[in-house]
Amino acid sequence: MLDVPAFGRRVADLVVRPIVACAPDDHVGEAARRMVAADTGSVVVVDDAERPLGIITDSDLRRLVARSHPFTAPLREVMSAPVATIARDELGLEAVQMMLERHIHHLVVVDDGGRATAVVADSDIVAFEADRPLFLARRIERAPSVEELSAARATYPRTVRVLLASGAGADAVARILAETNDRMTIRVLELAHRELGPPPAPYAWLCMGTEGRRAQTLRTDQDNGLVWSDDAPADAEGYFARLADWGVAALERTGAPRCPGDVMATNPIWRGPLAAWRRRFSEWLAEPRPEALLNALIAFDFRAAAGEARLAQELRTWLVPRVASARRLLAHIAAGAAGHRPSVGPLGGITLERSGPDRGSFDVKRALAPMVDGARLLALEQQVASTSTLERLAGAQGRGALPDEDLEELRAAYLALQLLRLRSQLTAIDAGLPPDNRVHPRRLVPAERASLREHLHAIERFRRGIELDRAMAVRGV
Repeated sequence: MLDVPAFGRRVADLVVRPIVACAPDDHVGEAARRMVAADTGSVVVVDDAERPLGIITDSDLRRLVARSHPFTAPLREVMSAPVATIARDELGLEAVQMMLERHIHHLVVVDDGGRATAVVADSDIVAFEADRPLFLARRIERAPSVEELSAARATYPRTVRVLLASGAGADAVARILAETNDRMTIRVLELAHRELGPPPAPYAWLCMGTEGRRAQTLRTDQDNGLVWSDDAPADAEGYFARLADWGVAALERTGAPRCPGDVMATNPIWRGPLAAWRRRFSEWLAEPRPEALLNALIAFDFRAAAGEARLAQELRTWLVPRVASARRLLAHIAAGAAGHRPSVGPLGGITLERSGPDRGSFDVKRALAPMVDGARLLALEQQVASTSTLERLAGAQGRGALPDEDLEELRAAYLALQLLRLRSQLTAIDAGLPPDNRVHPRRLVPAERASLREHLHAIERFRRGIELDRAMAVRGV
C-alpha cells in the first residue's frame, strides 16, 4: 500500500520548527539575526494582534545583499506582501496546490482568529514527499537539460497514483498536472534562452486545448502558441520563430507529442505580436467558415503557460466582449456542442463501440465534449473569462444562465468521468500500453456502472438543452 503521509496530514502536523516573527518597524538586520538564531528560512512580519502582514525569506535576504540594500531599513519596506496563509486544519494536499499554483515556497499557518502560528515551507513537505508533486516541481525547476526534464515527466504516473491514493479529486490532479506542465514549459524556455540568447521583447507562451483548460490527464499532446508585445523590434519574428522551433522540439523530447493538427507555435498562424492575434480573431469572428471556426474553438481556451501573463490577459480582455456579440459564430459553436454523438442510447444504455479493438468501451473525451463545448459557449455568451470547464459553468450559473441543480450534476459528472479516465490510463500504463481515453463499463462494479449512466444522462440532458435553445433561436422564439 502506498505511503502518503503528508497529503492526509493536517498542515499543523507538517510544521517543523516554531514561528519566528518580527514587527513591521523592525529592521532587516534584526530579522536576519533572528533567522540565524532559530535556524529557519523565514520571518513572518505581524501586527500587534499577531496577524500576518508579510514575510521575509532567506532568498529575500540574499537579494537585498546583492543590491547593497541597507540592513537598517524597516521590514515594512522590503517584506513580501500580502502573504499567503493557510488554516492549520487544512490538509497537506491543499498546501501543495497553493504552492504550485502561486509559485511560492512558504505559507503562513493561521489559527481560527487569523493569528500567525507557524510557517510551512515546501522543504517541510518535500521531507515527507520525495518523488511527489513538490519534489517533482523542484526537479523540473533545477533540471540542467532536456533529458532531465524527460526523466522528470516519466514520473508523472507515479505522481498521479500518489495523488489519487491520498484522496485527491480528479480536478485537483488535473490542476497539479497543469501546473507541473507549466513549470516544464518555463524550464524548456529558460534552456532555450541560454542557447538562442535573451528574447528581443516581452512574450508569452500560450497553451490551449486541455492544458489551456487545466484539464490535464496522462494522455496529451502539444497545443501552443506565441504572442509578443507590439513594440518589438522589426527582426523579432526571426527570434521567436527559432524559439518556437526549439521549444516545440524540446517539449517533444520530454514526452509531449506534437499536435497532429499543427496547432503549435511552429506554425505561423499560432504566433505573432498582439496586433496580429487581434487581427486573426477579428477575421474568425467576422467570417466563421469551418476552418476559422475550428481555429477559434481551439484558441478560445488559451492561457499563458510561461512568460509575460499580462500579454495573454490583454488579449483576452480585448476578445471577450467582441465574442459575446458575434452571434453567427456563437450559433456555429452551439451547433457543434449540440451535434455531438449522444453517449446514451434511446433505451438509456451507454453507447459503446460494437467492433474492433475498442469493442465494449466508450471514449471519455468524446463523452465530455458536449459539456466542454457547452461550457465554452456559455462562457463566451456571458463574458466569463475563465478557461476551466467547471469555472465556466460556475460563472454561467452566477449570471443566471445555468440552474443551480444543473451545475451540481454537471460538476459531479465531469469529476467522475475524469477520475475514470485517469484510473483507466494508469491501468494501461501498468500493462505497458500507451494511455488513452477509453473506459470499459463492464470492468466497473455495478454501483459504478449505475453512477456512470446517471452522469452520462446528465451530460445528454445538457446537450439536448443546447440543441433546444439553438432550435428556438433559429425560429425566433
